[in-house]
Amino acid sequence: MSWQEKRVNAVLGVILGLLCLAVLIVLSGRYRAARNAEQSEGGETAQTAETAQADPYVSLACWNGKTELHFSFGGDKWRWDADPDFPLVSGHVETILSLLDTLNVRQTLPRGEDLSAYGLSSPSGRVTATTASGAQLLVELGSAYEEENGAEAEDASSVGAIYADINRNESSIYVIDDTLSALLQIPIYDLCRLPELTLPEESAISEITLAAPRGKKTEADVVTLTAQHAEGDGASVTWRSGGANVTDAPALRELLADLSAMAVTKCVDYRPSAEAAALCGFSDPAVLTVRYTGPTGTDDAFTLEVGGETLDGGGRYVRLDGGSAIYRMDLALLDPLLRIAAEGF
Repeated sequence: MSWQEKRVNAVLGVILGLLCLAVLIVLSGRYRAARNAEQSEGGETAQTAETAQADPYVSLACWNGKTELHFSFGGDKWRWDADPDFPLVSGHVETILSLLDTLNVRQTLPRGEDLSAYGLSSPSGRVTATTASGAQLLVELGSAYEEENGAEAEDASSVGAIYADINRNESSIYVIDDTLSALLQIPIYDLCRLPELTLPEESAISEITLAAPRGKKTEADVVTLTAQHAEGDGASVTWRSGGANVTDAPALRELLADLSAMAVTKCVDYRPSAEAAALCGFSDPAVLTVRYTGPTGTDDAFTLEVGGETLDGGGRYVRLDGGSAIYRMDLALLDPLLRIAAEGF
């Protein structure tokens, strides 16, 4: 190979090296740019999530066209502002807030001057959620979304849709899922966390007393059932009423079975007025008192006041352990109790 050829090869090698270096530089730059963009996007997402966590909702106001309820978050749970001691099932509030966070806007429509076309001149419901920093989300609910021909939409994208005004946007009206309306109709007492009744087993009960309402007594003022426990065998119990052995009486066996299954089904009123309590039959209730030995060996007692029948006819109003809250209990659980209280054995 001549020196001219060697020189050409050397020059070509240098050029090829420079081209490879240039390609590496370009690729490296693109990699760094993509990496920075990824980190920036990730940082922004993390920052957004952090901001959301740092500014949580702390209050919620719900109005269903008739009743307005206000809830506040304090400490570790949501509370009903009208009565912070009310045993609120906080999952209801959390469900509403979750819906607001994931609000499904199906359509955005131009806002006209006449909001009555959307049912928003007089909204049917309103939800206002406020964060710790004071930021608010206001959603007002209008009428059901309808197609231009006036017939309610039947396609999958429109069924269950409703017009809404979000933060009173100056230019837009929205069509959203109609999921909030039903939640706003739930009355506050349906959001009460019901007490769990854990009555003792027969072997721990020492006495049961049953008193019928004064106007319905036909025998003794109070029916007293006394348990006699065999020594060394706590499970063997003899029941006596007025000296008579009633251990095997069907009414007693029914009563003891009902005590083990006793439960309330709903809250009717949490802090009723005297007038409301009287309307529910508590000016002259039947009274059940169960005396028993507690798990720690101490004497304890459970009291159940039974008022009048509920409006649906399937239950009675009851109060527990002298509390003011009025609950509903199924009539089937109370039949033996009331029958024994009124008629004895």
